Amino acid sequence: MKKSEMTETILAAKAAKKMGWEQIAEKTGLAPVFTTSACL
Repeated sequence: MKKSEMTETILAAKAAKKMGWEQIAEKTGLAPVFTTSACL
């Protein structure tokens, strides 16, 4: 899977679950800035 395809998949899942980057970061135990940059 290409990086652009992975980004689309992540953004679609994020929207479907109605989660923000802060919530995702909290669940993963990572910093919000790191989580966002890694996913995009």
